[in-house]
Order: sequence, then C-alpha cells, then structure tokens
Amino acid sequence: MQMKKKHNIVLYVLIVLGLVSALIINYQRHQVERVANSVEIMMDYEDLAKLASVSGKSTQQTLAEFKQAGVTTLNVYDTNLEKLSKSGIVSVITNSQLKDQRRLGGDKLPWAMTLTDAQLAETGVYVVGEPGVYWQELQEDAKQRFAASRMVVTTGSQQVMFIPGDTELVMVQHLGLPTEEMKYVVNNGFLLTVRPMNYNKVSAENIDSVFKRIDQAGVKATGIHFTALHSLGATEQMDKVAAELKKRDMTLAMAEHFLQLQFAPMLGIEKFPDKMDYRVARLYVIDKRERGKISVKDAVRRFAITDIERNIRINFLHNFEEAEPDKTLYETNIDYVKDVADSIQNRGFVLGRASTFAPYFPDKVLFIPIIFGVVAAGVLYLSLFFSREKFTNTRQSISVAVLAVILSVPILMGGGLSVRQLVAFGSAVLFPSLSMIYIVHLWDRPVAKEKACMTYITLSACWQITLAVVLSLIGGMYLAAILGDIRFFLELDIYRGVKATFITPILLVGFYYVFKHNIFAKSDKDFSLLKQLKALLNIKLDMRVLTVVGILGFIAWVFIGRSGHTAGVPVPAWEIKLRLFLEEVMYARPREKEFLIGHVAFFLAALASIKRYPRIITLAFVCAATIGQGSLVQTFAHMRTPVFMSTIRAIDGWALGIPIGIVVAIVFNYLYPYLRKIESELNTNE
Repeated sequence: MQMKKKHNIVLYVLIVLGLVSALIINYQRHQVERVANSVEIMMDYEDLAKLASVSGKSTQQTLAEFKQAGVTTLNVYDTNLEKLSKSGIVSVITNSQLKDQRRLGGDKLPWAMTLTDAQLAETGVYVVGEPGVYWQELQEDAKQRFAASRMVVTTGSQQVMFIPGDTELVMVQHLGLPTEEMKYVVNNGFLLTVRPMNYNKVSAENIDSVFKRIDQAGVKATGIHFTALHSLGATEQMDKVAAELKKRDMTLAMAEHFLQLQFAPMLGIEKFPDKMDYRVARLYVIDKRERGKISVKDAVRRFAITDIERNIRINFLHNFEEAEPDKTLYETNIDYVKDVADSIQNRGFVLGRASTFAPYFPDKVLFIPIIFGVVAAGVLYLSLFFSREKFTNTRQSISVAVLAVILSVPILMGGGLSVRQLVAFGSAVLFPSLSMIYIVHLWDRPVAKEKACMTYITLSACWQITLAVVLSLIGGMYLAAILGDIRFFLELDIYRGVKATFITPILLVGFYYVFKHNIFAKSDKDFSLLKQLKALLNIKLDMRVLTVVGILGFIAWVFIGRSGHTAGVPVPAWEIKLRLFLEEVMYARPREKEFLIGHVAFFLAALASIKRYPRIITLAFVCAATIGQGSLVQTFAHMRTPVFMSTIRAIDGWALGIPIGIVVAIVFNYLYPYLRKIESELNTNE
C-alpha cells in the first residue's frame, strides 16, 4: 500500500548537522564532568566522639584512625545547653529546682537568694558557668536565639544567665557553632563543614553572628550543609548568606532526595546555586528510615554507585549502631569507611575536597542545529503517512524551516527552557521510533525461502540491532546536548515527561505498523486504518481475548509503574541480585528493559517478520523491541549521569542483549510449531 517515495535529502542533512552540534556540546560536557573527580567522605564529629567513648578509645586516636581509613571531612553542628551540660561545661538549674531547694532549706547558691518570688515564678532555666571561650560564646548565642535572656551574675568565677522558655525546648535549642570543636577538627587534619540552624525571623545581625563565629575559630571552613527544613537565611537573608559563602570560598552541600530526584525538601535551597556561581556539590546520605535495615555491604555499594552514576561528590556516612558478626562496633564502622573509600577510588575518583562543576552553559547558537534536526525527524515521521503528491519535499522543507525558526527564537533571546524540554522530548521519542521503523522496512523485504533459516535470521538481526542502536543513539546525543548545562548536572532543572517518553515511541511505531500492514481487517484488499479499527471493535470477547488483554495490562502496569522515581511496583529479589552482579562486572549496568525485554524482542520480531508469522504476533514483538530503543535514549534524560557513562550503558545493554536474544529466538522458533498446533486444536474444538 505504501507508495515508493523519493527521500528528502534536506531532512537527513539537517539531522546530521544537528548531530554534529550535539557531539560538540557533549564533548564540552564530558570535559566538564571528567575533571570533577574529587570526592569527600563526610562524617559527624559528634558521631566519632561518641564511638570513641563507647569503644574505650580517645577521641584523638579515633579521629586519626578514621582519617587514615578515608574520612576527609567532619561536620560541626551548633551546640546547645544539653550538650554543654552533659560535657560539664555549664550547669543548668530550673526555677522549680531552686524553689524545691528553698523549701528544704538547702539553698547554698548566694545568687539564688537574691531572686524574687516573681522571678522564681518565671518558666525557664538558669545556666551557671565559668568565664572562658565557651561562656563568652554562650552569651553571644543567647542574644541571637533568646531575645529575653538576661545575666544574673556577671562577675567573679560564677557566671549565671537566665533563659526564659519551656525547659525541654530551651535545652535542645540550637545556639551557635563552637569554635573549639571547629579548631579541633581542622587541627586533626580534616576538612571542616559547618551545619548552622536558621533563625526565627532571621536578620542580618543573625547571619553576621554565624560567619563572625566561623572567622573567630581561625581555621578554614570548606563547606556548609544546612540543617532541618530551612536553609540559613531563608528567605530574607539568602543573598547575604550567599555573599558570605562566596567570600570564604565555601562549598554548599545539597542533599539528594531519598527518591533520588532533585533535593531533600528545604526552604530556599534551590536559590543558592545561582547566587553562589554554582559553588555547590551534591551530597548523598542513606535515608534514616533505611539505615537500620541494610547491611554494611549494601551501604558500601550504594555510595560507590552514586558517585559515578549521579554526580554525587559528598558521601555522608553515619555510624552503624550494631556490630557485624565477629567484629566490634568500632571495627565494623572503621571497616565500613575503608570499604567505601576503596570502592570510590577503584572507580577512578580521588579523595579530597568535593569537586564542583564549572558553571557550564553551552553556546546557545549550538542549540539551533539540534532544533532543526529534531523538527526534521518529526517531519520525516509524518511523511511516512502521506503520498509524495500531498506532502512534497518542498512542503516538508518549508514545514521544518517555519517550525524550527519559531522554536529557535526563545533560545536566541536567552531563554527557552520550555523549548529545550520540548526538543528533548522530541529527541527521546522520534529517533528510537524512526530507528525501529527503518528496521521494519528491512524486515518487509522479500527473503528467499531457503535463506529464512535461523542462521540467516540471527546473523541479520545482529547487524540490524547494531544499526538500530546507532540510529537511536543519535537521539541520545541530541537529548544529552540540548539539556547539557550545569543546572541539569546538579538536577536544579530536570527532564520532564519521563513516563510519556517510555510509552510514546511504542505508540508511534505501533501506529505506523498498523498503518502499513493489515493487522485486524479480514482482507488485504484496500485495507485502511478505519477498516482495521472496525474489525478490532468487532472482535468477540472470550476468555482468550480477556486473558491476552489482562496480560498486556499487567505488562503496561509494570512497564510504566517502574519508570521514574515514584514507582509503586516492587522490584523482585532475583532482579536485585542481577543488578548487583552486573554492577560488579560491568562499567555501567545496562537497563533490564533493554537487554531482557527490548533487545530480546528485537530478535523475535526479526524471526516473526522473516518467517511471516501472523501480523498480530509480529506487531507485539515490534512494539516490545521498541521498548529497548526507547529505553536506550531515555537513559540520556538522566542528566546527572555523565554522558560517557550513559553511552557505555547503552553499549553494554546491546552487548548483553544480543546473546540472550539469539538464545530466546532459537528456543521460540523450536516451540512455535507446537504453539500453533495447540491453537489449531483449540479452534477445532470450538
């Protein structure tokens, strides 16, 4: 039915020019990604001090051994009254305790005797300490955190301060960064990351107090990692915070969301990268809901994978609270750090201060050929459905020019993020579709009966799937380039429409296949889409049809539900084990949708096409094969993954899919006559 057409060379030239532009951008992107290879292993100073205490070791010895194991960075948090009280630096007495002492006649605190009944009726605590660094910092912090705090005794060896408020809340309220801890961390050879808490109704004075404290420590703080749900300065003082961080060359750590998509919720965090010229690094920490459930081995694997696959440059480790068999708790945790450090370095990273990506934004002019190439691919797909007389080469070229110019204008004006997203979507769905359609054309060519043997079929399918992967990779290069800037590297911006990207190529290829071949109509004579639709609607519903529909529905549920980062479809245990194995033996673990579904179905589609199986069976295999090509391109939509790794992942999937596909095709070819016989017997019994 399809008329023979003269190819429009303009469309192919535009696609090639777009590919050249995409390769230029991707080379530049690769250079930016390649040099950012320094990774921090971060832990909490408090965690190591606690581990030292329960293990009977000195804090200094523990720090030295964990540094030797691979820890590069320690966090220092704001102190609070609870910490200061437990360490013996201050004593905390409540009003109720003072009143009890008076009633018992045992009050031996001279300053307390001067308190009036009205003062004793207040809710709050009295903090008693001695002059020194900690006390001076406590006074400064109390002014910032507790506006109504007041000194009771200010001279001599006994210093007393009253802080009003609920006792439990006052005890745990963040105060300020302790200079002694910051000094201790740096003097023991670690990089220092500070974790200050934001203020209520934050003011410029509050922000000044934080950075003044860091400066007072007299040591270099290399990073900052905001605490809780508000970034420091949110929202009125963020410009001031960013300016102070830039002045001190401090890196902002941005924690990845536990669903591995963008960042953990925190007010204002997404505003900082642009304000700081992108002096930020992505941080990964195992979610606290999982820490008690996974093994040390699984934790080590996660950190190694995140760095290479998701542009993580800060690995935040927490101590395991239970010892492994035949190990002490101390040995468990220090071996954990060693294994993480080894796995990171074995993958080509170095340990040190976290690398930050250069603020890379491609020349917007390079986007223009990509836009023309994607539009050309769209017109090429549409041309398959029209005769040459209706959709001439001239009309095709004019359509490309008009639409591409319209899309290019916002880009050239300095914006166009929505246009780039649209072009990325077009790249992700058009090229794998055109790739499979071209292969279908190859399969439709007549083949001599003596050639239609399994050797011929499998050998042909091998070079054909190689060609399909190469053609689909054009879409991958387009996608990686059109979104290839630092905002996408850091996932400040993300590719939209992941689920639509999975399903659309299947629809495009399936629609074309039904258009070109008679699938549902009873006669090959003058069949049309309308006649096929009528025939489809007239199919009688019986148990076989309902079973097939149910199976297809289940496959669609798993296929779509497993895409993205919010899937509710569980991953079976065997698949998890397979993933672990492939991560160990391959540079980039290929996606199961490619080597277990799409590429296997490609060989079955070649078998069904060449041996002229019923069209409905061939259609099913062709659509399944499209899954592999679509998944291959969609891999490049994960912009946090280096473009080189995405390319290797596609090649690994191709290499693994070929032998599996050959085996499955041979087995299916052997079983098919028996399946047909069973079907024939079922039809006869009716």
